[in-house]
Amino acid sequence: MTQSTPGLSGRLLPIHPRILPDELLTSWLTRTATANGMKIQRLLDVAIGSGVPTLQRDYDRFAPKAHLARFAEITGEPVDRIEASTLRVFERTFVEEVRTNGNTRWILAYGVYHRKRRRHGLQYCPVCLQLDPVPYFRTVWRCAFYVECSEHQVQMLDACPRCDAPVVPFRVELGKRRSTLRTTMTCCHACDFDLRQAQCIRIEFATWQQAVDLRSLLAFHWFHDSVLVGDDGLSTEDVFLDWWQFASMLRSSRGYLIPSEPEMAAMVSELRSPASRRSQCLETLRIKDRIPQLLLALWILQDWPQHFNAAERGPSRRSRHLCERYERWSARVLSTQGSPGKEGG
Repeated sequence: MTQSTPGLSGRLLPIHPRILPDELLTSWLTRTATANGMKIQRLLDVAIGSGVPTLQRDYDRFAPKAHLARFAEITGEPVDRIEASTLRVFERTFVEEVRTNGNTRWILAYGVYHRKRRRHGLQYCPVCLQLDPVPYFRTVWRCAFYVECSEHQVQMLDACPRCDAPVVPFRVELGKRRSTLRTTMTCCHACDFDLRQAQCIRIEFATWQQAVDLRSLLAFHWFHDSVLVGDDGLSTEDVFLDWWQFASMLRSSRGYLIPSEPEMAAMVSELRSPASRRSQCLETLRIKDRIPQLLLALWILQDWPQHFNAAERGPSRRSRHLCERYERWSARVLSTQGSPGKEGG
């Protein structure tokens, strides 16, 4: 039996905002709750019943399909559009599967403890929030590689600039028992600072080519079978897997990867210093620590496979995997170069 929901029709909520382009599920749910004069927990209770774990987990990653179907019933939003607002939208692009437990490659960890977020798992572009007619948070802002806004070319931020609290839009109501959420989600839940007023920062690239390569990957991350490197090259999925592997190896003390160029090698040594290695997991790093690691890994991908071939590599399984990939890639290239008349028979 369909649950009875307050609304003009008995099923639909009185006000049901549409999901905006690339909007994150919890962002849309927060806006929907606000529009209907509710707190988000009340909206979830109405939709799926009280006592069901929701915000106590990373709901953008975890939300079951049955919950999404209920949201579709009470808002009139197509269920496939709601599904696309979860982090599962990235499956079969640069990740195979978004895990409901544990870390997923390239998806920032929130460090959920009850309803608190102990890690900085959501980023934002202050220019986007400022220019949005209706401010909202995007799915791609949960991605570890997305360190620069592809529209405004400013560095993404991962915390309130005033108090350094993680960005948790649905917790803006915290401590306000008699009031619903503000009309905007852009205020810090801890100190009320408006994130739209955060100072813009530009990433300092070592070379123009580095900026071009990063922006190309950020712009085309959602293509599945596109070839990005070389004529015979690597697909988007291959490139993102190798980029992640390189970035992880740069900080690792076992499966290490040290570029041959002295300047790059010095940067890797800094990454692997005791002060910098408190967390080796890319998905748990703050953005200021992630950026140099990602740019160094991207440098390894440049002029593929020359930079990789010249680097000093450790003995881990991850390093062997990349060497095997390099050998297969080289064999394909040599085979193509050695058969110039093959196409014509």
